[in-house]
Amino acid sequence: MIAVWYFYEKSRFLASREQLKKFLVSSGTITDIDLNFSGSLAIDQPGYTDMDSGNNDLLPVRLNTTGYESLGTAGLFFTVEISGYGVQPGEIQYSGNNEHYIVYYGTAEPASLASRIDILREIIGQTYTYDRVISAEPL
Repeated sequence: MIAVWYFYEKSRFLASREQLKKFLVSSGTITDIDLNFSGSLAIDQPGYTDMDSGNNDLLPVRLNTTGYESLGTAGLFFTVEISGYGVQPGEIQYSGNNEHYIVYYGTAEPASLASRIDILREIIGQTYTYDRVISAEPL
């Protein structure tokens, strides 16, 4: 399961991030998980380059995430800030604000986080690009 929350206002992003952290702490266990992408990933989708080819722009070498485990799910959260010109709802003009995201990769069934780290790392490696990211950090 992949879930992404988009914010064009930094204040709403910060408030939502804090509210989500409080919920996660009250309903499960959170830990810091550092994913290492410096090795090769088996990516066989068009448009992706093998990590050993010298084009490492698609992924960071390391991605710090917040691991979450509860009775019903396990997964990884991280936040992303991208410089960009997003369209604000109800307006035609563009905003120069940075875009903020809360990203979750996880299971939709009970599982231990430790048993899912490798598959979540692989899914992140196949779907997440780092080329326009200003920062990516744990929740």
